[in-house]
Amino acid sequence: MAQHAPKTRAQLAHEYGVCRKTFYNWLKKLDAELPKRRNLFPAEVERIYALLGRPEKKRRKE
Repeated sequence: MAQHAPKTRAQLAHEYGVCRKTFYNWLKKLDAELPKRRNLFPAEVERIYALLGRPEKKRRKE
């Protein structure tokens, strides 16, 4: 498991290419109980990746 820096939900939403509200709704539908604090620890980020799959790397527009 790769270690990541703590991330906010907004940063994760950006990685998935969706707005923050959509990302919150995804987590709610998955019943992913996460702490209310602003930053998510690396283990929590990995848990989200396990639930949603890893976000695709953004491709540059040519």
